[in-house]
Amino acid sequence: MIIKKSLINKSIEYILQHIDEEISIEDVANYCNFSKYHFSRMFKAETGISLYSFIKRVKMDQSAVSLKVEKDKTITDIGINYGYSSSNYSSAFSKQYSICPKGSYGNREEISY
Repeated sequence: MIIKKSLINKSIEYILQHIDEEISIEDVANYCNFSKYHFSRMFKAETGISLYSFIKRVKMDQSAVSLKVEKDKTITDIGINYGYSSSNYSSAFSKQYSICPKGSYGNREEISY
């Protein structure tokens, strides 16, 4: 049990360190020296969320922080920094937070399509 929690914590640290990069389930599993299938099952069993969903959630949460802090960047740039195309970012953000990125952070540039 302690070993599993240690591996989960190790994987979360890896995800946070590489959140602005393309991160695959295989990357995280390899970092923890597991197959992606075994690690994915273990991650979900321990956390209650799939590894893929966790990565998406963390990317979206970090992008929301960037929207507040990085006022010099466009919404499109922030979305792209976290691996989204401009239209996908707006849709994913709206789905996650029930508000569009522009509406949630005031005077921001419109996402370009």
